[in-house]
Amino acid sequence: MAVILTTNTTIGINVSASGDTYITREGFYVAADTDAFDFVDFDNLEYFIEGDVFAGDDGIVASTGANNNDISIGFGASVQAGGDGIQFFGNTVSDSGHDFVNNGSIVGLSGEGVDVRASFSSLINYGSITGFGFGVFYSGTGNSVRNHGTVSSASTGIGLSGSNGEIRNFGGVIAESNGLDVSGGDYIIHNAGNISVGSIGIDAGSGSGNILNAGNILASIGVRMSAPTDSIEQNGRLTNSGEIHADSTGIDIVSVDSVDVFRVVNSGLVSVAAPDGDALSGGGSVEILVNTGTLIGDVTLNGGDDVYFGTNGRVIGVVDGGAGDDILRGGDEDNDLDGGTGDDMLRGGGGDDELRGSAGHDELRGDAGDDLVSGGGGHDLMFGGLGDDDLKGFGGDDTLNGGQGDDLLSGGSGADVFQFYRNAGEDRIWDFQNGTDKIDMTAFSVFFSDINAAMTSRWGNAIIDLDALGGSGTIIVNGAAGALDASDFIL
Repeated sequence: MAVILTTNTTIGINVSASGDTYITREGFYVAADTDAFDFVDFDNLEYFIEGDVFAGDDGIVASTGANNNDISIGFGASVQAGGDGIQFFGNTVSDSGHDFVNNGSIVGLSGEGVDVRASFSSLINYGSITGFGFGVFYSGTGNSVRNHGTVSSASTGIGLSGSNGEIRNFGGVIAESNGLDVSGGDYIIHNAGNISVGSIGIDAGSGSGNILNAGNILASIGVRMSAPTDSIEQNGRLTNSGEIHADSTGIDIVSVDSVDVFRVVNSGLVSVAAPDGDALSGGGSVEILVNTGTLIGDVTLNGGDDVYFGTNGRVIGVVDGGAGDDILRGGDEDNDLDGGTGDDMLRGGGGDDELRGSAGHDELRGDAGDDLVSGGGGHDLMFGGLGDDDLKGFGGDDTLNGGQGDDLLSGGSGADVFQFYRNAGEDRIWDFQNGTDKIDMTAFSVFFSDINAAMTSRWGNAIIDLDALGGSGTIIVNGAAGALDASDFIL
């Protein structure tokens, strides 16, 4: 195991044995018209670069039989190549991968900055890496790329193909296409730096994995998570405490399988520039979104039985459950929730909310604030909660309960039930259909004779004084003066 100090050469260096250490000192260079430094298929080698490596083709290379070889590029040192800066192959099933540390500069003018096709290999970059294709590309199992410097590319910044890999970015990634690109399952992506790209900031597909963004992403699509069409459950998770700024879509989930589950936890900022853009766009999978931060743009969950919790969060746009039986719960801000198709459960939370059940048999609760609650088609259960609410049943046999506050109730078509509690406020039923709709006053424990005694007429309307029945408030039934009898009530 010899230590070899390289001298200036223009014909390159081919390693001739395993286990040796090579050093290109500061002020010295290794150059060649083709590949400059070739590990061939030898193992357990170290190459320390304090000077420069110049190549017409690839800078530093190794063939498939090579294993457990390390490269360290020092401050001010460089690898400049016409093809790949570093191109390594190796045994894809061995745990004796290649480990690189770069404090200098790596340039692949027409190829990749770093291209490694081996497993259990790693790269730590504190310097700069530039590629025409990928800035950095690793293919194999269990590979790791950690960037504290700068990676730039005319195509994709950092790519990882294979399972159980990880990318951790604490520096900068600049690319014309994607920033961080992973294909393979059980991945880990951690961005605490800056990603500025022309297409997708983080593109993670083909399996389960975890994404953590605590940095900044500027892209056309901020983050994309996808899964193969294979009926096998895949689980993806994105935790965002940083900022994602996108042109069209902040978070894009691409999946057609209902068995797939994607979880998104946002305590940061996701914004889209396009007026019709989505802060989050879901697929046919189950999406679970917990938002305590800010989403600027619509949340379109599409297919699957989706869940949205907006506790202490804010959405400047519409949360649309799409197809499936969804649970949508707003926070303390003003929320705009649409259940879409399916039997959905919507809760407005605090703020002045707008809730739409759309198709299906839905349960809608406005909670606090002055809410607009619309059932749509289906047999809906609607509660206004606190505040002065406006409830509209539309189609189906609906149950409408304004709760406290001065509420407006409209059942629409179908046999509707207007339900009242003791502290109802000043409520009005706009479209009571005598003989079809019902007024539910079971909470008062009274007889119809009591109601009849508390009922008066004015301007063609029936008026029920709830104070006379042990409650507080008034029910005005539009156009029903003299038309209500015991058959119109549920007692």
